[in-house]
Amino acid sequence: MPHIRSVNVGRPRVLPGAGARPTGIVKTPVEGPVRLTDPGPRDVTGATGSGSGVEGDVIGNRKHHGGDHQAVYAFAREELDAWAVEVGRDLPDGAFGENLTTEGIDVDGAVLGERWRVGDALLVVRAPRVPCRTFAAAMGEPRWVQRFARHGRTGAYLAVAEPGHVRAGDAIHVVDRPAHGVTVVDSFVITMFEHGRRAELEPARAHLHPEALAFLERGRTPRPPAGSWPPRRAGWSAPVDGPGPNRAHRPRGRYVGGMTSLPRRSPSDAGLRAGAVHDLLDALAADDIEMHSLMVVRSGHVLAEGWWGPYDPDRRHLVYSLSKMCTSMAVGLAVAEGAFGLDDPVLDHLGEFAPEHPTDHTRAMTVRHLLTMATGHEADMIDPTQRLALEREDPELLRAFFALPPEREPGTVFTYNQLATYTLARLVERHAGGRLVDYLRPRLFRPLGVADPAWLEFEGHDLGFSGLHVRTEDIAALGVLLADGGRFGGEQVVPAEYVESATRVQQPNDPAHRVTDLESPAEWTRGYGFQFWMNTHGFRGDGAFGQFCVVWPEEDVVIATTACTERMDVVLNRLVTHLRPGFAPLSAGGGEDVAADGRDEVADAELADRLGSLALPTPGDAGDPRGEGAPAVRPASITGSLPDPSALSLTPGENGWELHLAYAGGEVDLPIGRGEWACGQWVTALGRVPFAAAGGWSPDGRFVAELRMIETPHTLTLTLDPAGDRADLAWDHPPLHGVDPAAHVLPEPGRAPSTDAADRSMPSPHGST
Repeated sequence: MPHIRSVNVGRPRVLPGAGARPTGIVKTPVEGPVRLTDPGPRDVTGATGSGSGVEGDVIGNRKHHGGDHQAVYAFAREELDAWAVEVGRDLPDGAFGENLTTEGIDVDGAVLGERWRVGDALLVVRAPRVPCRTFAAAMGEPRWVQRFARHGRTGAYLAVAEPGHVRAGDAIHVVDRPAHGVTVVDSFVITMFEHGRRAELEPARAHLHPEALAFLERGRTPRPPAGSWPPRRAGWSAPVDGPGPNRAHRPRGRYVGGMTSLPRRSPSDAGLRAGAVHDLLDALAADDIEMHSLMVVRSGHVLAEGWWGPYDPDRRHLVYSLSKMCTSMAVGLAVAEGAFGLDDPVLDHLGEFAPEHPTDHTRAMTVRHLLTMATGHEADMIDPTQRLALEREDPELLRAFFALPPEREPGTVFTYNQLATYTLARLVERHAGGRLVDYLRPRLFRPLGVADPAWLEFEGHDLGFSGLHVRTEDIAALGVLLADGGRFGGEQVVPAEYVESATRVQQPNDPAHRVTDLESPAEWTRGYGFQFWMNTHGFRGDGAFGQFCVVWPEEDVVIATTACTERMDVVLNRLVTHLRPGFAPLSAGGGEDVAADGRDEVADAELADRLGSLALPTPGDAGDPRGEGAPAVRPASITGSLPDPSALSLTPGENGWELHLAYAGGEVDLPIGRGEWACGQWVTALGRVPFAAAGGWSPDGRFVAELRMIETPHTLTLTLDPAGDRADLAWDHPPLHGVDPAAHVLPEPGRAPSTDAADRSMPSPHGST
């Protein structure tokens, strides 16, 4: 029977890191009955009222907490137990500042407006909790606000409809559940993160708390916790005494309970020497590899993670051909749904795009041939396909692709072919009746907790072969799913048989089976699966410039990286030579237990400190050679990578500079930090592209700035020479989807594809790995 485990109240105290105002967030259980009352509306001045609806409880910041809609805070003991495992210490009742610690009821799955009879009080479910810095100070855990928000199961604020007394042990009777079905988790997800789902709140309008109602009515976006990661809907719910189905409580398991935040574990506790990670970092630095992030996972637990500032854990990153992993998973799911078979001829499903008389080789191409890069073409077809489409003035890439017949019999030769993957994506979209990313959202991304993936598209179709933007932890979660045979969080997300086939050799790709790329590095010749490369150890997905998802099944290890380097083989080599020897063998039983040498808390802490302080250097600043108070620089000559630059000015500011640039794509203003990265937006007619920039004057009198297109691997370097009255803007590695940042504007969820020819651009003529 669902019941109250404890009733908790807080006394005023000052917490380090939470400001000078006393807070009552630290709560402890009390014995005997406690009266619950309606405290009245929240006083926005914070000057009057107790704020709390719980007798004897204190709310320090009554301007932002408490009041009739937040009179009582409830949180599940099951959730506390799950968090205790993650943080590695006991969490007593009241540890999260909750007034009511519950057992046996899914607080987060409660429907807004749901009524609970507890003791002789009647409570109404009103709203989710939004974590704050006081909560973070009370917990003393790194990145606590972000981590708590990622899970999405925040507990519920309750209003007091009928005053009364409650005590530990009182049963919780759900006496009424509104039929609209909008839960506490739904409200948190939609108002904080997934704003495109705003309309889903409409059925619950009568039960929304004021801030959510304002969001619904005026489109106002509540400010999410800084750096947080939007959670997904969770799936468990509570027994009901009144209307509604009777659903059994299910405590959160290894990955159940909200947004992907993979559980953490210390390296030595999971059989990884911290020194091996140090060795890897040292080797990558010595090789001058520009890393953006690294995450090492074993048996589903994150052991080591780091981001080189200004890159951070909560920002998506373009993963280029790592996108093919997800396209492959979409094919496996569609096959399981009966959309098509692996050995179906492709033209059986996309025949309307074929020429009137397709060749025998074109007719022979199957889904399997597309998956294994064995279409029979002797070269990547992206360049020829785009050229033909342009010549015909027909943007339909499939018509151009099928008009270019394979030179060889399908299945006889390996050729890395972007159009093969693009055709797979179109097959899935034909089955789904919509975009690939939307097909995968409920089937793959939400089960893994990938709440806001974005995919570059062309003519309303996701590219499939490239263009996906996800976070490093999303990449790691995909690897965890693959390492566990398509399972995640105890559930079979992708059919196991398909994953097993996809991640083993299906097509040889050594020089004897190639026509092109005969000098490929060794790790690109170990065989190819269904859009996966085989390693000497295990398998991987990879994307241009160092985006990796490496899986070592023998060690039960997943490694996710983002980077900007053309020496991808060096990264793979360093992982094998420096990191892999640091893992102790798995125990005889496998799984999470390892034959470790024992914990080394000091070494683990030192590694965590190093990983937490990683950063890319900013350009140095020797000072403006023209002296203090010099005017803006406006060079007459502008060269470089951007199309038709016409004007540029650099204006000194208090903490850096302001860059103004006019070019064919429009006019752009970006802040440039001095000794730190300044964040800004490259605003175009198509949308905004995030940038982080830092710069300074070099000793030779030139101004140099790095303009990082922060959701991609790429950096645009500005070199300005006042003496020569010229400036140059050059990409370190030209972006494969176009040198104009406007080509990297991400489609918004639910946005209709553009039909304006001026807004369309072909995918890059360059292949991406």
